[in-house]
Amino acid sequence: MTAIIPFRFTNKVLIVDHSIKETIEEYANCESFQHGMFGLGVDLQGLTVDHADFRNIVAMNADFRNAKVTYTDLYGSKLDGANFTGADLTGTDFSFADCSEANFTNAILKDCDFSYANITDAMFAGADLTNCKFKEAKFDRSTIFHKV
Repeated sequence: MTAIIPFRFTNKVLIVDHSIKETIEEYANCESFQHGMFGLGVDLQGLTVDHADFRNIVAMNADFRNAKVTYTDLYGSKLDGANFTGADLTGTDFSFADCSEANFTNAILKDCDFSYANITDAMFAGADLTNCKFKEAKFDRSTIFHKV
């Protein structure tokens, strides 16, 4: 199956003959994916990237379960409804991102930055929040930070 991934500001379109997950893993360390669109509900389970530039991506309702997305820049990204259950997101920058209704259950979030992010209705049950920053993050009573 061929995947087409448009990049609004970099004027790039990748056309590949393998999965979007394999494409991201292949190009993440040498290409900027900023302003890219992974699509709604894209399956990225088990994705492995380190120090990737995913600023301002659109990945609403994406499935990042058990992914390893470490020290990655997700600044300003649209991740509402994304599922990060069991993912290792150590050192990732979520500042100014829309993570509303995202599921971070049992995720490793050590040293992550959620400053100015929208985390309303997000679930952090069982997540490792060691040294996380939440400066001016938007949350409400439905945001869950404890085990349920």
